[in-house]
Amino acid sequence: MTENQSLTDADGILVRLVTQADVLGASVLEIEYSHGKEEVCAIFESMGIGIASLPSSGDEAVALRDVLYSHRRKPLTLTFAGQKRVKLTVKTYDSFGETAYRVTIHESA
Repeated sequence: MTENQSLTDADGILVRLVTQADVLGASVLEIEYSHGKEEVCAIFESMGIGIASLPSSGDEAVALRDVLYSHRRKPLTLTFAGQKRVKLTVKTYDSFGETAYRVTIHESA
């Protein structure tokens, strides 16, 4: 499923979120902790829309944080929706004392 690593089923949440972002035409995902949940926002141009709210202690949220944290220094290339390839770059930042993630989605040839 990826060029530089195999995603396990638990990590499939990232593929689903990137697919949703792609359908919306978004170029960025932001994941922030809020009130016991990981809130996921897809951003396109100057507008964002919430696309997921995952319980922070749930398997999907834990897997998402793990895969994002592990790729904060090395880009990840995904192939999804048949043949579509994208390169993801992950940056972390502090959001009210919690680690938040900004995932930039770059079209790949």
